[in-house]
This record gives sequence, C-alpha cells and structure tokens, in this order.
Amino acid sequence: MLSLAFVAQSLRKFWLPARIFPRSLLILVLFVSGCTAQNFVIKDPGQAASTPAATPQSAQTKIDLTQAGVNRLLVVGEDGNLFTVNPAGQARIDLTTDAGSTHLYVQPTWSPTGERIGWGQLDRQSGTLVSALITSRPDGSDQTQTVVPFPPFFLNWRPDGKQLAYLGNWVAAGEQTIALRLIDIANGGTISSTLGVGQPFYFSWSPDGQQMLTHIDNERTALLTLDGQETVLAATSTNFATPQWALDGGKLLYVLAKDGQSQLVIADATGTIQQEVTFVEGETALNFSLSPKNDLLAYTETDQSVGLNSLGPLFLFNLADQKFQELSADPVVAFFWSPDGHALLFLTPEIQGEQLWMNLHVWDGKAAHTLSRFMPSSVFLQQYLPFADQYAQSIQLWSPDSSAVVFAGQDEQDQTGIWVQSIDGKSPAQHVSDGVFATWSPH
Repeated sequence: MLSLAFVAQSLRKFWLPARIFPRSLLILVLFVSGCTAQNFVIKDPGQAASTPAATPQSAQTKIDLTQAGVNRLLVVGEDGNLFTVNPAGQARIDLTTDAGSTHLYVQPTWSPTGERIGWGQLDRQSGTLVSALITSRPDGSDQTQTVVPFPPFFLNWRPDGKQLAYLGNWVAAGEQTIALRLIDIANGGTISSTLGVGQPFYFSWSPDGQQMLTHIDNERTALLTLDGQETVLAATSTNFATPQWALDGGKLLYVLAKDGQSQLVIADATGTIQQEVTFVEGETALNFSLSPKNDLLAYTETDQSVGLNSLGPLFLFNLADQKFQELSADPVVAFFWSPDGHALLFLTPEIQGEQLWMNLHVWDGKAAHTLSRFMPSSVFLQQYLPFADQYAQSIQLWSPDSSAVVFAGQDEQDQTGIWVQSIDGKSPAQHVSDGVFATWSPH
C-alpha cells in the first residue's frame, strides 16, 4: 500500500494548489501565450469574448426542445466546444461551434432549475483580451452576454436560476485578489455587482437565494447579503475551504478555530451553534458535505501539508444518533452525494508508474463498492477535483434519478471521453461521447 506522503507528492505533479497559484492567473498566462484551444482547456477555466455567436440546434439533431434540459449531459468537447447529449450520447445539441486558439469556452454550468446554462468565454481575436459570461436556454437560444473585467473561473447559480454568481481575479488596494460578483440574468444579464473580495474565497447559497455563507481569506466565516452587507459569524475559522448552507435552510456548516483545535460545527441560520460534530488537532483540515436529506454528514481529515483541499480518510456522521462510521481508510480526493441523499460517490487516487488513476466508489447506504478505475482527463483533474467541495454545490455528476454517475477520462483499454457508470455495479462504465468534462442536468 502506497504511503499518504507518496500519494500527495505524486498528486502535486498533476495539479497546482489554489493557495499557491490562482487558477485564473494561470489561464491568463496560457491564453496570452497563444496555447491551442485543446491545451488551454486542459489547463484551467477562463474568460470571454466579443459577441456571442448564435448556436442553433445541431443540424443532425432531432429532439423535442422542451426536453433539452431534462436528463442531459453538458459536455466540454475535445475541441473546446460545448454541447449536450442524452445519457446514451445521442440527440446532440451544439451550444458553441467556434472554439479555437483565440476563442475559448470554460466552466459550463447548469442552472438549478435546468432552464439555462452558463459558461465563461475568452476572446483575443481583436488583439485585446475580452472576458464575458454567456447564458442560454439548453437548446442554445435566448443568449445573454455580460462583459466582465477579469476571467471568471467558478460559476454558481442562485437556486431559483435568476442570478449567476461567479469568482474571478480582482484588484483591490493595489493588490491582486479574488472577487465574488453577481449577474442579474432575469433582467438580461446587463446588471452586475461586486459583493465581496478576498483570497481564497468560497461561498454557499442559502436555499431561498437571499444570502450566502462565505469563507474568506482562510480566516473568517460570514453571512453575505446580495447588497454586499457582511455579518461575521466567526473571525477565526480556518483549516477548511468551503462552508455549506444546508438544503433545509436551517443549518450552516463551517469550521471554528478554538483552543488550538479545528472544530466542525453546525449552526442555525443566525450563526448560533447547535451541534459540535468533531474536532481535529494542529494543521489537519476538514472537508465536508451534508446529504440532501440533512441527516448524514460526510467528511475527510487532511494533513494541510499536502496542499490539497481533501486527501484523507472518509467518515460518515449520523446527526440523529451522533455515531461515526469510516467509509474509506484510503485517502479520498473528492466525494459527492446523490440527489436523493441515499448514496455517496467518492474517488481515491492510485499511482501506477508515472500515471495517476482514480478509483470510483459508491457507498449505497449499507456498504462501499468499487465501480471503475480510470485516468481522469486533465480538465477534470486540474479544474474540478482539487476544489470538489466547492463544485459539489454547483455541478452534478449524478443522474437526476440517482442511478448513475458521469466522469471524463481514459479507461483501462485506453479509450478516452465521457463515461456513464451505473451504480448498481452490474455493468461496466459506458462510453457515450468524446469530451474532457461533463456534468448532468439537475432534472
């Protein structure tokens, strides 16, 4: 069995920790240097461009457009273009067709209602860098464009789909930082505002879409209103990344620093502590996610010296009986609850020679099972997995009915692309499309 230190050292060869090198800066450097579209997409998320080209339904596609946002996979293709297909890889709808070395698309994200899709666009065709956020209906129609000052590198829709929050580089007091900004899609995407700045910056929407729970500067946890008013809940909240506002609206999850320990707590919507879940000593970091049923809490404990948000054993805590269960003694880099809250997907790394593999596991409510082994695409590996705790609140790797998951990479027979894996373990993963990343529609 490989040591944790060896796994961590090997993983660092494949991705750059956000604390060391801001992702959006990396994109900008690559883009200015003239990387190809494919190489750029492999590196990280980006920014955008001139006027959005109309991208009607693909000529070969025959689909009822009222179903264009139902049980669909949103894919980043190998050429950098965006499209959707059904879970069998059929009925393709092209959202973009003009990706290239000077025109790039990144971070495609479904709205929680499934009625729109948002993505970043980066353009330097005119010799000047232009960034924008684009949204459209799932069939590519009714596009909005918002030109933004810096490349967006993370998108997270308001729960009702009327506004789109994003993170991007920013300059405040002469220093480079990160800004959380909000775009009003319901009014055509013409109104944008800056809610807060700090680096790093993580956030979680309240279920009613009226506030956010934020973790800023690796220091304070605060409530943030949509007019930028901040209420600090904890001035010393370290050793974690992303907070969580539970779907029931009445639970806030974050980590406090208290008496030299990091303590994972559950508070009510005002910040009053209701339950102390667990604590860790020293520099150990906690990465956590409450199930959609609000009854089970999954979390990992990670030595911060590894430089990753999550790389440690995976535990389960039952809020009702306050019992703990270890789901994986092997280090886990990412985990995602099924929409129905009955199952948990998690990934463990495996180093073989100079190659990094991911083992795909699912806990089905009774036991954990291994489903597949694959070599993740560079986009999936470098853009999403290191920050999986944040992406778990904005994208969906699970099918809407919680019966299957999607992933991007290469299987053990050297075939690359987008794969759909049934969680019943009765059949191998099915190759459904080319592509370097995919996310499932919410419905």
